[in-house]
Amino acid sequence: MKLKEYQEVAKRTLGNATGGNIIMGIFGEVGEIVDYLKKVLYHGHELDKDKLVEELGDWTWYVAAAFSINELSMDSICPCECVDGYMLENMKLYGLADLLMKTTSRLVSEAYSAQMGYELFKLRDYGFAAVSIVHELAIRVGSSIEEVAALNIAKLEKRYPDGFDQARSINREGYHEGPSS
Repeated sequence: MKLKEYQEVAKRTLGNATGGNIIMGIFGEVGEIVDYLKKVLYHGHELDKDKLVEELGDWTWYVAAAFSINELSMDSICPCECVDGYMLENMKLYGLADLLMKTTSRLVSEAYSAQMGYELFKLRDYGFAAVSIVHELAIRVGSSIEEVAALNIAKLEKRYPDGFDQARSINREGYHEGPSS
């Protein structure tokens, strides 16, 4: 699935998403990716391709949402091999996680600025860079950004068959708020 197509299909689940919701979502999802990678890198957990791809998909949805509400298109995003002078294919997993955090922080800052009416080109540029890092993470587990996007859409279609629904969000299977038991 191409990113432009993904963006269009993902709009179906935007619901009443606002800039603040999307900004928090981008940060929340990068936290989930980094927390998962921390467990793999430092706690001895086995790397689970499906788990990482699912988290990457959730993050990608929020980036697509940020692009959509700012009327930017993901059609010209082509994952690149180099971000901020770093050759992604040569980076270790922890280096990619670190670069994703830094790039996401810049992306969120620009998403906030866009909501305040500032220029959108930096939001686009940091979005492109962050998607490239996510693509490289996906490659490390035998996937791609296109597969991440397609699997995320399949998950959303199952969870929200008629578009975003607050009641389905609150009462979704396997989800509860509060500390884990």
